[in-house]
Amino acid sequence: DHDLDPRLLSELIAKSLRNGALNPNAWRRNPLSVDEIAEGTMVNDPLTKYMFCSPSEGGAAIVLTSTEKAKQLPYPSVELRSVEFRTRKFGTFEVFSPWLAEEITQGATVHAAKAAFESA
Repeated sequence: DHDLDPRLLSELIAKSLRNGALNPNAWRRNPLSVDEIAEGTMVNDPLTKYMFCSPSEGGAAIVLTSTEKAKQLPYPSVELRSVEFRTRKFGTFEVFSPWLAEEITQGATVHAAKAAFESA
């Protein structure tokens, strides 16, 4: 939707995995090359298997700036109108089956997205 170069995504993940390798408690402690990440099994285009969080934990980051600064940047911008957070409910298993339709399993992502749209 934002014309991101898939290689950029691989570079971002490679950086995160290098940082994770420094943490003895990290789920993934082995850094991967940009090529290994980019050539991983495609899970949900453009995301390969190494671009997903561990199956039992999650993580997210967002960089925000003012409207004035965003107008100065050479990238398309979006306006953040809502933030919601949910954890998985007992018994959900969508993390191991991300292709399941929300009618079959309603995981934390579905609940957080619904709440975000309602509050936006």
